[in-house]
Amino acid sequence: MVDKEIIFIHTSDWHLGYEQYQKINRSKDFTLAVVNLKKAILSMEPKPNFLIHTGDVFHHFRPSALAFRTAYNFFNAMKENNIDVYVIRGNHDAPGSRYRKAHKDYLFLLSEMGLINYLTTDSPVINLDNEISIMGIGFFGKRTSPILNTIFNKYKEELPKDNLKILLTHALVEGQLPNDYDLTIQELVSYKFDYYALGHYHLPWFREKWNLWVSGSTEQTASNQWFDEYNIRNEGNICKYGSYLVVKAKRNEEENNWLLRAEYKKIPVRWKIIVRKELKGKTATEIETQIREIISQTPIDQNICHFNFKIHGSADQFSEVTNQNKYADLLSKAFHFSIKFDFTQETDYSFASLHATEEEIITNYVKEMIEEEKESTILSIINYFLALGENLVEGVANIPNEEEQLQQILNLALNSNLENNIDEKTITSQPFEEAKEVFLKNNKIISKPIKSKKQKSKGNTSIDEFL
Repeated sequence: MVDKEIIFIHTSDWHLGYEQYQKINRSKDFTLAVVNLKKAILSMEPKPNFLIHTGDVFHHFRPSALAFRTAYNFFNAMKENNIDVYVIRGNHDAPGSRYRKAHKDYLFLLSEMGLINYLTTDSPVINLDNEISIMGIGFFGKRTSPILNTIFNKYKEELPKDNLKILLTHALVEGQLPNDYDLTIQELVSYKFDYYALGHYHLPWFREKWNLWVSGSTEQTASNQWFDEYNIRNEGNICKYGSYLVVKAKRNEEENNWLLRAEYKKIPVRWKIIVRKELKGKTATEIETQIREIISQTPIDQNICHFNFKIHGSADQFSEVTNQNKYADLLSKAFHFSIKFDFTQETDYSFASLHATEEEIITNYVKEMIEEEKESTILSIINYFLALGENLVEGVANIPNEEEQLQQILNLALNSNLENNIDEKTITSQPFEEAKEVFLKNNKIISKPIKSKKQKSKGNTSIDEFL
């Protein structure tokens, strides 16, 4: 025998207030995605019993008026339609624990207004109608595992055995990113919940066998989130959708368990288009003609477009085609675009001294590793490491171990007092620290500063145009 069906919504990572590409209108895209989500939920028949949000309602822990009003309107609409909301904090929603204790955050405010149920470490469990139990913990990064274990052991007696048990977390799970996770699948399923609602990872992702589900973000915050392996967001080379989950659960008394079925739903968003083309030609004019033809055939009007052209030849041979002004007439209607050129010639990299060649290599390498919207941070990093001058080479030349070389570079960077260093505010800012970490982790060229070797150039020219 199967009892009545329970329906709930799983959504996450709205990032309200994010002015991507330094454009106010881009923040309206994140607002519109949530508005479209609200319309979709309120049009459902039957209406869902409740909604869970697994973190990052806001992009900043002090949200703009528009961001807060959008959240207020959404949660108030849920309340008016008797759809209870359960939320945990993401890493963007709230600052460090000290500030949180002293000043609370805007999720606390929404909770005090009676619009959401805010699950925290002080109050992580809520039981509904004697048949549903929800436990949630917010973002704790690499501390998530021990904190979850502590909270579960403390509150597990508040989770009735036969209830539909749902766990909310905002953490990276094993298998989402290579060699980077906060929780393993094995430890998650050991807690024996019926549904694991995961946030923080922005792409749709699931392990249906264990009912581990990521709803995905409602809008994309970076180009690596445009396309997913399940083809939920994209149609061809165009990303058209954000996503959320509709979950249906039934109690099966005969088997003494819960039967769940989760289904991804799409949210229309501003189109993101990526075009990758390999170009061949004997002259710059031939290459430019091909580029203009490709751009003119792309639906760029008010869309976000990335073009990546791989050209057979050298940067010197085709330097004329990398002039962004050549294509401004074609791309003027795009909301945002970037053009990147890769060349296939062999280049001899020598690090016997730090001159223009190194600056060029570092510039292009870091630009590949960091998102376009952090360009000012990228340039700061380049200047910062170049400011170390010959000290960089001398400090690592005699260290045979590559990891130790990277650590020494980091130490030199942190302890340097040279005149060209960037200011202290930039050094201590979170975007700089994140970008620096990615730079040090991935830059394998700089880790061998004395040796000279032939290797393929990853790209000698990069153009990022912000309209």
